[in-house]
Amino acid sequence: MSKQKHPPKGVKPFPIWDPNENYRDSTHLMPIITPCYPSMNSSYNVGEPQLRRLRDELNRASQLSDSILSGRKTWDVLFEGNNFFRQHANYLQI
Repeated sequence: MSKQKHPPKGVKPFPIWDPNENYRDSTHLMPIITPCYPSMNSSYNVGEPQLRRLRDELNRASQLSDSILSGRKTWDVLFEGNNFFRQHANYLQI
């Protein structure tokens, strides 16, 4: 977390992300804090379902990497297609 609690000279003061002083900040599930003033959580809207999906994908990536590094699979498996559209029939494309 950025240690800078006060803005640099000439910069307007803004609230910073601080879970010790702001209860709402302490409820964030997956804080990714920006490294500059004002420090903010760039993933404040990640909820339980999104976090669960991210963890599942990171675990899958870890298992796949382990298989590649141990020689059980080749690097080609990284470039295989996925079934995102079959798993998620309803989604919002922005």
